Amino acid sequence: MVDAFANMPSRSLTIVGDGVLRAKLRRRATPNITFMHNVNDNQLAELYSTSKALIMPQREDFGYTSLEAQSCGCPVIAFGRGGATTTVIHGATGIFFDAQSVSAIKKALDSYEENEYAMRRSLGEHAKKHLSQFSTKKFKSKFTTLLA
Repeated sequence: MVDAFANMPSRSLTIVGDGVLRAKLRRRATPNITFMHNVNDNQLAELYSTSKALIMPQREDFGYTSLEAQSCGCPVIAFGRGGATTTVIHGATGIFFDAQSVSAIKKALDSYEENEYAMRRSLGEHAKKHLSQFSTKKFKSKFTTLLA
């Protein structure tokens, strides 16, 4: 992501979190990239609700982060492997890119920007129903059925 946005100075990126690569990534970052850490839940919800999109360049086991973003009205641009493929509806609540490369990320961003209005409208239509699949109530029901 840092390399992709370093090559796109007209676009901005905010990286939230604190990981072992933070110092290395900061050294490679350009002025259009900012870092935030020690973000509380309220601040995170505000970031989601005011961002153009959440970008998930990594493969996650489940995709909980994408569910958080979508619940705040934030579409997701995600690497199309792992948990995101379960939690994001391609073309409705987000889009996928097929490779973890600068060119694939740039192509996904261009595609998203061309369809941003429709994506945000679609997210509003699909989010509540889609996100309800991952509710605590639904989990407990499925888990109880599985144990029976």
